[in-house]
Amino acid sequence: MLIFSKPFSGFFLFAIFFLFSPVAHAQDLYRFYSPVFKGHFYTVSVTERDRLFSDSAWRYEGVAYSVQNQEDNVPVYRFWSPQYKRHFFTSSISERDRVIAGDPNWIYEGRAFDVSSEGFPVYRFWSSQFRSHFYTTSVSERNSLIAGDINWRYEGVAWRVSELAATDVALDSVYAGVDRQSVIFEQVDLSDYPTEDLLLTFSVVDDDLEEGASVLDQQVWDLVRGLAPTPEIASQLVEFSAYYEEGAYAGYVQSLGGTLEQWRMQLNYSLLEDMNLFVQTVVHEYAHIMAVQDSQVTTIIDDRNIENTCETYYQPGICYNKQSYLQAFYEFWQADEALLSDNRDYAARVVYYDDHRDMFVSEYATRNLEEDFAETLEYSVFGDISDLGDRAQEKVRRVLAFPKLAQYRRDVRQLIASW
Repeated sequence: MLIFSKPFSGFFLFAIFFLFSPVAHAQDLYRFYSPVFKGHFYTVSVTERDRLFSDSAWRYEGVAYSVQNQEDNVPVYRFWSPQYKRHFFTSSISERDRVIAGDPNWIYEGRAFDVSSEGFPVYRFWSSQFRSHFYTTSVSERNSLIAGDINWRYEGVAWRVSELAATDVALDSVYAGVDRQSVIFEQVDLSDYPTEDLLLTFSVVDDDLEEGASVLDQQVWDLVRGLAPTPEIASQLVEFSAYYEEGAYAGYVQSLGGTLEQWRMQLNYSLLEDMNLFVQTVVHEYAHIMAVQDSQVTTIIDDRNIENTCETYYQPGICYNKQSYLQAFYEFWQADEALLSDNRDYAARVVYYDDHRDMFVSEYATRNLEEDFAETLEYSVFGDISDLGDRAQEKVRRVLAFPKLAQYRRDVRQLIASW
């Protein structure tokens, strides 16, 4: 049985042709894949994007990241090959000039967009079989191709981008949504609600709480379910527990039935007195569930020899994939043997955090690797990366290099801004 919990802490509060035009704002770079042509296509043109929506040869894969049409940033140049039916992008002036001068297969189309000199790396691959380049910000996608697809040759970092997607809702809009939701619960009297010793537990039936749950319980459950990363993960929450006790643990998730596919979430309703902490805690707990989905783990709890055979990050009973979220964080923690001591108590966390503020988004993130990941994903949704030290910023970038986690951040921000 896995239990991930979060106490109240001092975590922060909310305080096909398009060429460059010098417009000083960020734009989404849209990504498509064609199973017909066996290649990807990228465009910042909304008109071109919408036209491809109706073209059955192309499948939309979402916003790749944000690009900046600003003359003081790094230009990216675009080529077209009538022979290969492909576009090619490069930020290298020497490569641009070499292709123009010596490769008749490519026609130079000019400056496509601008990117940043610092930030998230965009990785580049070349396939001689498909005669195509592929670009990705995803570390897991990069590692998967390097390890398991002989059709693609890794060529390194193509360029960098300051944001993974311009469509992320601004934090001011998120804060405003939280404030509007807070008003709904301001007049709720929780003085008679059961304490932790008498907590209420409800089964989930057809996505709602079982008969007998109060209007308040159902309201809270609706918020919790709405913040779920995917319908599949929402369906894995089969129990919901609640109590009211100031100063007690904010919440936790617990695996049920000896599997990683059924979960109970427990919340302290004193969170409702600070809606900021409520939404942060729910996202934090969902991060734990996301980290142990089938796509993340190699072997589950009932493999008795797992500890001896696991070659990656091992948590009692679970071996994580090489491309998993927690394996990515393990690479940070391996750098310091002292970090690997598990489950620091509060006093030890405070001391360690004071000495390593550059590395963590919060004091609670120093408790163990799993909490570091959950706190970092939580911060990526609700925090300003510029407030962090360099190592902590790199952790946030590592989180958002996973497409599903970056999408979750966008979804949560858009949802809360609509409250």
